[in-house]
Parts: sequence; structure tokens; C-alpha cells
Amino acid sequence: MPSVAVIVHAEGEGAHVMADSFHSSDRTRVAPSAMHGEVIDPRESGEWDADVLRHADSTIFHSRAWAEVLCRTYGHKPHYLRLTQNAQLRALLPLMGVESWATGRRGVCTPFSDFCAPLTFGDCNPDFVVRRHVEDLAGSHNWEHVEVRGKLAPTNTSALADRHESGAQAWAPPERSKRFFAHEIDLAVVGRRGDAAASSSARRAVAKAKRSGLAVTFCDTPQALSQFWELHVRTRRRHGLPPQPFAFFKNIHEHVIRRSWGFIGLAFRGRDTLAAAIFLHFGKNSLYKFGASDERLQELRANNLLMSEAIRYLAAQGFTALHLGRTDLHHSGLRRFKLSLGAAEDVVSYSHYAYRGRVGAGGAQPSGKAVGKLFRLLPPVANRLAGRLIYPHLH
Repeated sequence: MPSVAVIVHAEGEGAHVMADSFHSSDRTRVAPSAMHGEVIDPRESGEWDADVLRHADSTIFHSRAWAEVLCRTYGHKPHYLRLTQNAQLRALLPLMGVESWATGRRGVCTPFSDFCAPLTFGDCNPDFVVRRHVEDLAGSHNWEHVEVRGKLAPTNTSALADRHESGAQAWAPPERSKRFFAHEIDLAVVGRRGDAAASSSARRAVAKAKRSGLAVTFCDTPQALSQFWELHVRTRRRHGLPPQPFAFFKNIHEHVIRRSWGFIGLAFRGRDTLAAAIFLHFGKNSLYKFGASDERLQELRANNLLMSEAIRYLAAQGFTALHLGRTDLHHSGLRRFKLSLGAAEDVVSYSHYAYRGRVGAGGAQPSGKAVGKLFRLLPPVANRLAGRLIYPHLH
């Protein structure tokens, strides 16, 4: 008969027991390395953010504040995992349960983030963490799959072999069906040099913007958010996409920016706002999350000036990295723009772990030429309404 090591999760609502089975002959080898996990609501934990900040790769997407935004905007349920071994922190995995009658039930790490891989400490394998410690959680919430956004280490097959078949359905291999470019600027280098790392063409664009009388400001006011929102709606419509609901940005402003974890950048001339962007930060890492611009005055290069000044500002504030978010592999124009800012390029994968049935398409943005044409033709009011109806079903 196999022995069973019982791992008890945090007490309170949503707590449950995870059974990790292994043969009695393996007890000496396996038991000392067993990890203990607890399911946490980061909004009710005073330690979650402190634990997250212990990891150099932590971002705002791992934080309590981002969980607050998602819960308040879309009603998603947090199931954040904290794993320890011999009383030592080994891994943190932020998971949101997304439930939709249209797109199914799944766990996502985390919705509407560019990347949010598990934070692991020591030699802990993040792919192993997902496989071994999420299966029961997925089963108890009837999730069809789990999506992890970020790089994972190669599968530790020897560690996986330690798991004894206990009758539960085994995980399928992760299906890395989504890949994106990721770009990052080393702000420490920018700070030492004293100017923004950029190509000669980007520097010419910045000079043109300055000659045209453009200026940049960084602020956290509701008025700045409204200015961004107006440009955001127009920009999304131009791209053939509905905007995220205003409540999403209002919650970002309330729970992230007003807590000094971000700001809104505006490029303007006189009373006209030509470009706007939202920057978020946590620990030493900062992130360019949303950008928008007035297409009628693109030749003035407001985006170039705004990004250049933001890079200088963030470097002066002591941040070490500026992540420029994800870029679709086919989006050559946006890729060139980010590279022109002096960013290093990498590839990030979104890994899907199928639990029951097939991996759904809940993470897909509205796409396709016909759909894009429809959103471009819709009146602005209808386009905003479409965003409020569609995004609760996506992630």
C-alpha cells in the first residue's frame, strides 16, 4: 500500500487538502523534499507582497494590487499558491480563476498581464511547480486548463517520475502555442550614461518633437487618466479592437497608481494631448503597459518623445529595468519601435496545461480582418459597449 503525505492548505474559505502519494520504499528519498502549499488570497495577506519582492523578477502582475484590479473589475477569484520546503520559501504562483459561460473555466497566471511566470527560489523548477501543485486545485474548481505566462525551465522528468499514479488524470505536456517578443531596457546602463539608449532614428524623432514644441509630463491625477482614456478609445478603434472598460483603468488608477506604483505620461502641445501611456512598477522593475496616440499628428513623433523622457525619468528614480510588454511576432512596426529605444529582445511563451477537455480560446483577443473592420466601423459608444461585454470572458 502506498503511503500518503498530506499537505494542508491555508485555513479559511477555499482551503482544501492536497494528497501527494508515493511508495513507502521511496519515503526516505521523497519525504524530505515534499513541498507544503497554501492557497492565499493576496488581498487578505500581509506577507504576499513582501514575499514577492524577495524575487528579482517580480513585477506588478505578481502583486496584491493587480489581484485587486482583476477582482474588482471582472470578479475573478484569486487562488495564489505559496510553496515552502522545510520552512523555506520555494515558489509563488499567482493564479486567477476565470469563469465564463462563453469561454469556459480556467486558471490564469495572471489575466491581462504580459508575463507572470512562477517566482521560484533556489533550484526549484517552475514547470514542476505547476504540474505537481496545481492539478488538485484545477480539479476542485473544474478548470479546463491552466495558462502560465512566462518562461518555464525544461521539464524535470526525474522529479516528475517521483509522482505515484493515484487515479487522478495526468497533466498533458504543456502546449506552448503562443509566443511573443519581449523587450527590456537596462535602466542601470541608461542611468550611468545619462541619456536614453536609442537608435539614431529615434534620437532624430525626439529632436523633431522638441522642435515642434511638444513637452512631457508625468502625473497620477484622474484628469490625466481621462486624457489617456480618450486617446486609448480612439487608438483601439483604429486598430480594429474594442477598448477595455473604463472600470479597468479606474481600478488601475485607484489600486496601483494612487499607491505610488505607477504613473501616467502625457505628451502635449498647448492644450492638446498627442500621446499618453501608463507605466507601472513594483520593486526595481518597471513596465510600459498601455500606450495611445492621436493619429492625426503622428508626424510630430509624440510617442518617441514620451518614451524617451519616461526612460530617463525611470532611470533617475533608481529602477533597474523597463519592460516594454509583449509584441506579436507579426507586428514588425511595433517591434522596430521598441528596438529603436535600445531594448534587448527575447521571446516569451504562454504555456497551457490541459486538465480536462481541450485548451480553450479564452485568452484570445478579438481578431481577424472582418472583426477588425467591424470594430473600426462601429460608433465610439458601440465600441466601448462591446469592450464591456467582451472582456469579462477573456484573459
